[in-house]
Amino acid sequence: MNMTQTVAADLLYTASHQYNGFSKQLEVVLEKEISFPEGISAFEDYKNFTFRKEPRLKPFIYMHSSLDPEVSFVCVDPFILNPSYMIQLNSETYSNIDVQDMDDLIALCLVSVGRDMYTTTANLMSPILINARSLKAEQVIMEDAETELLRYNVWNSIGQASTSTNFNTKVN
Repeated sequence: MNMTQTVAADLLYTASHQYNGFSKQLEVVLEKEISFPEGISAFEDYKNFTFRKEPRLKPFIYMHSSLDPEVSFVCVDPFILNPSYMIQLNSETYSNIDVQDMDDLIALCLVSVGRDMYTTTANLMSPILINARSLKAEQVIMEDAETELLRYNVWNSIGQASTSTNFNTKVN
């Protein structure tokens, strides 16, 4: 394997990375302000966010702007929705958020809450990668991803899984 192949292999983030330390890393992130040096798509002026869990809305996580409390997002772990999901990182993103170890990363996707739970979707084409060690994050735009990942139906994944794994899908 040449150097180019090695770098490419290291820049593929999968479910096995996510679950090596997801709970522990998420707890670190929930206690801190996370910096998005580039902002997020359509919200480039918002550079700092906090995250919080609401146990009754599991598996969703809230992302709140530190600049404006009115700016907030709902996020979800993309690997809950699609265990075979993969995030392709470029070396610039890897460098921007100071990745030293892939196990320090947490991946989340933004959720568009529909008029009901059946029309709620997640944007798997543009995941958010958070480095729990550096407390830096970046939204990764995967231009070569399949278009169905843009509006990935949450209910089809979580709703079907709930019948066999008892996910709490009730939203009040």
